[in-house]
Amino acid sequence: MIESKFNSNDHEEWIDYCQNLKKKYPYEKESTFKRKYVEVYSFIRALSDHCKANSIIIPDDGGHLTWTMQAFKIKNGQRLFSAFGNSPMGYSLPASIGAAFAQKNKTIICIDGDGSLMINVQDLFLVSKHHLNIKIFIINNDGYGIIRQFQSLYMNKRYEASKKGLENPDFKKIAQSYDLPYELINNQKTMTSKIKKIMNKKGPIFIEVRIDANQTISPKLEFGRPIEDLSPLISRKDFIENTKFVKNKKTFNKKQKDFQEIN
Repeated sequence: MIESKFNSNDHEEWIDYCQNLKKKYPYEKESTFKRKYVEVYSFIRALSDHCKANSIIIPDDGGHLTWTMQAFKIKNGQRLFSAFGNSPMGYSLPASIGAAFAQKNKTIICIDGDGSLMINVQDLFLVSKHHLNIKIFIINNDGYGIIRQFQSLYMNKRYEASKKGLENPDFKKIAQSYDLPYELINNQKTMTSKIKKIMNKKGPIFIEVRIDANQTISPKLEFGRPIEDLSPLISRKDFIENTKFVKNKKTFNKKQKDFQEIN
């Protein structure tokens, strides 16, 4: 029934519109953390560039899920899985273990966070025991970054339970305790070379990626604004121009009507 209502050719204009917006507003970020930390968008892009074609990519929740979806470019043959809207903390590690058992000849990329890993850190035992081909990237911002961003926006930077009183274990010692190889990525200068080296290794490896605690999701939807008007806000002239396509095109209104009829 859906096929009878929609013709793939009808979407070409909309696809062109979306592609033009991507070119106009690329996710290329200038790093402000060159000495001590990794800029997370450039890290995800570099990881994307050097992932093998048959890789399975499994991000976790919160910031690391959003950064991955914003900056990772899926290649032919790759698969990306997540729980998305449910966003349970700790999802990516057990999901990666399942993927590694199901697809033993493929490289599994687990993108986790320092907070999420601690939900089920014991699962590292299975990774080590079965020598699963999982690259476990822990994006470490020393706390709950997405919660901190909300607290910064709406609670005058009162970082209760997201920064104050929180402290991470030594992740190198965690990896060693489970007999897993450990790698640290903590600056832009060596980031790409280390990613290349990691991708050429077979078997499990635990990688700690240190990012600044102030690293944010950008762009991001803020409370009270429509979904098409993300922060940081673009000029109102550009915003109005960008939304003219949706507001003025009869084809868009027709697709809305067809969709409502189906549902």
